[in-house]
Amino acid sequence: MYLMKRTLLSACTMMVISSTFAFADDALLKQAESGDAKAQFEVAEMYTSGKLGKNTTEDRAKAIEWLEKSAQQGFEKAQETLCIEYISVNKYEKVLKWAKLLADKGNNIGKSSLAFLLYIGGGVIPVDRSKAFALIKETGNEPLSKAILGLYYISGWFDFESDLEKAKSLAKEAIDAKLCLGYKVYLTAFLREFILSKGSKKDLLPIITKYSHEGLTKFPESYDFKIYEAVKDILDESNLLGVFNGMALLKEAELRGVKEVYPFLVMCESVSGNQDKAADYLIKAAEPGYTDLISQYFDSFNALPNAFDLCVLGQTEMGVKKPVDLIKAKEIINKSLANNSPELIKVYYPMLKMARSRNSLRKRLGDVFDENFDFDKYLKIAADNGSPDMVFLYSKQFGLSKEEQDKYIIGAANMGCIDAMEALAYKYYKEKSDKAFYWADKAAKYKKLKNDYYNEDISSLVKGFCYLDGICGVEKNIKEGLLYLGNYESSGGNLDYSYLLFEKYSSLEENNKNIQDAFFWANVALKRSKLTNTSLRVKLNNYLEYTKSKLSKKEIDSVIQAFNNDFLKIYDKNRNHIRKHCLYTYGDEDILR
Repeated sequence: MYLMKRTLLSACTMMVISSTFAFADDALLKQAESGDAKAQFEVAEMYTSGKLGKNTTEDRAKAIEWLEKSAQQGFEKAQETLCIEYISVNKYEKVLKWAKLLADKGNNIGKSSLAFLLYIGGGVIPVDRSKAFALIKETGNEPLSKAILGLYYISGWFDFESDLEKAKSLAKEAIDAKLCLGYKVYLTAFLREFILSKGSKKDLLPIITKYSHEGLTKFPESYDFKIYEAVKDILDESNLLGVFNGMALLKEAELRGVKEVYPFLVMCESVSGNQDKAADYLIKAAEPGYTDLISQYFDSFNALPNAFDLCVLGQTEMGVKKPVDLIKAKEIINKSLANNSPELIKVYYPMLKMARSRNSLRKRLGDVFDENFDFDKYLKIAADNGSPDMVFLYSKQFGLSKEEQDKYIIGAANMGCIDAMEALAYKYYKEKSDKAFYWADKAAKYKKLKNDYYNEDISSLVKGFCYLDGICGVEKNIKEGLLYLGNYESSGGNLDYSYLLFEKYSSLEENNKNIQDAFFWANVALKRSKLTNTSLRVKLNNYLEYTKSKLSKKEIDSVIQAFNNDFLKIYDKNRNHIRKHCLYTYGDEDILR
């Protein structure tokens, strides 16, 4: 009996409480409907918290309606909330409206929202990542600013090296503050880490599942998470239908007008063998003239440079092919330059530089060649907006102070430019600084990671001399030094140390291996070196004669064959790679000189 009374009492209490809330909600709604800005904001909050409705898509739409009404009347909290909400669903035009208004009043959420737009561009404002960075430093405690700072740590920036762990840590702070962008940045960092490290998909897939599901649950209107889900399905090799499942998710987002899915649909159609569809999606992805948040960190998904190559060259490195379309290329260029897109400038800039001195290329480009293109202006735009190769190229501009040169070359190295890392290694080597070996070693690791051996192998040169001389923080190790110096010589490097290699090997303990190495480099020196000193030539030829008494004919023939068939061919091939690398990356064959 007592239990029944208690249950009835509890039920009655709940009814009274519910009734009280109902009356309170009703009164609040009437206030909101009468035009009270604060009440309108509170009604919106009740919709997003689930106190009114069930936090469905329709309820969130109602919340946005009330927020807009409140914000229109100048209620600052409503304006701040709209900035955050519109960022989550990529409605950048609306973000810009409220962010500018708030930033002009000195509001930190307005400033951080504007920083986000200046970073991404989004087709509504020219990219200006230097200005965005300045705003972030002003508003560093804002969770939104921390999420954006994570983007700088993903790619590296002038003041700090790329640090994916730091990026994820900052993103988590934004996640704790219930910011949608926090989830996006965290997943982007994790995907970037996977791409760079060629890590295990087994470790990657659960992370995407966890954070994309959480993001979708909390922000059902944010279709970026559908993209992450699709990427997860495509990468999941245990699921034979992964590509098709991923494509279904992307198509669903496409129907909702989400432009960001196009670069990923390019990949799906390409993998499925539908090259025509892949080409169409690539053009669609590039038409807005800006790179979206996710794909800007992944070369294969970066629509602007790939679409430009497709329209100008008729194909991309991904294998997508289409007839040349210079009219479409010009459209992409115009929109991209208006958005200050560093990704497109990086491709367009060197092509124009080459065309200036190559009539055949200029003729082939037609209207894509711009006689009045302001090279200095757009080089600086691309450099200041964090295009690593362009940052390095800008460091070589005449008229820069030493401090400015250092800023840009260190910035380029921090952003992952191998040429800049090697230039720093050589600079610090001449200063006998421990930083020389650090940057040489880092450049070597990046080369291996990216399978990029097309530039002059300065890292091996620096490491070689550090070991030979026992400087820059490393212990002397002649054998190790000679191996690295030999690697440099084989890389097609412009500097010739073949005579030094001969001298060093011939001075080592006399054994079969060292004699063969000295014999090898004596041949290289006679072939490559400009030996004006007759005595040096005599010394080399005398050594070649001497080896006849020390090595068997078979050993001598083997070394000569290795020299003729391997070294010379590899050297010439690598030398050609270096020229092409400098030409296509910077539009200049002599960029490293």
